Amino acid sequence: MLNEISGGLVKALQERLESVSKGNVAARAPRKEAAPLPAVFVYSPRFTFEDVGLGGEGLEARQEKSESFNGDGSRAVFSLSGRAQRPLLRVESAPGQVEVENLDYTMDYARGTIRFRSPPPRGSKNVSVTYNSVSGAGKTKQIHIDAVYNLEVWAGNERQRDDVTVDVMKAVALSQEELAATGVIVRPVEGLELSPSDGLPGGVFAKRLVYGVEANLRVVVPAARIERVDVRQLPPK
Repeated sequence: MLNEISGGLVKALQERLESVSKGNVAARAPRKEAAPLPAVFVYSPRFTFEDVGLGGEGLEARQEKSESFNGDGSRAVFSLSGRAQRPLLRVESAPGQVEVENLDYTMDYARGTIRFRSPPPRGSKNVSVTYNSVSGAGKTKQIHIDAVYNLEVWAGNERQRDDVTVDVMKAVALSQEELAATGVIVRPVEGLELSPSDGLPGGVFAKRLVYGVEANLRVVVPAARIERVDVRQLPPK
């Protein structure tokens, strides 16, 4: 997730920043050795994260799958490629002709086979089965990430530094909506002027733009699969 955030910021700058060549926009902290100028460095010095799932658990995750088969007018049994959760979501023996379980077909969930009471008509991919996959079932947890990102501008003189800094602010502002669409919220925090005491190489003038970035990491916890159920009659007391 952190690499995705850094990559998104770098891409936004490379696409919208005309005053700095694309190769001089890097997703890393600046190093003390001399670098081609002007340059922009994107990196996160710190971040916090927390589990925002209710009681440590999130919502149920489902992976919906759909499979299609060719009917030949005589075949009544079809095998799914995956394991389906009970019940199936939708079954059609012809486009738009919805079938009802235990009335029009039966499903063997252990074997993954569906048997129609009447063979579906001949057609190309006219038989469709939509279901929730057992392998995709589970719980989701949301981890909220609150990060600090530095966009550090290096230049060969003060005027160039200030001009590029303004260009970076504009580029980020123009990219905020696009980044938000991917779940990454970027907000400006402050700007700092750096000096040689901050470790700048000789002849480098720099400013640091500080941004707060929020994003959510979705974690799927697979549900345990029931392999066998034993039903026993207890002796009378």
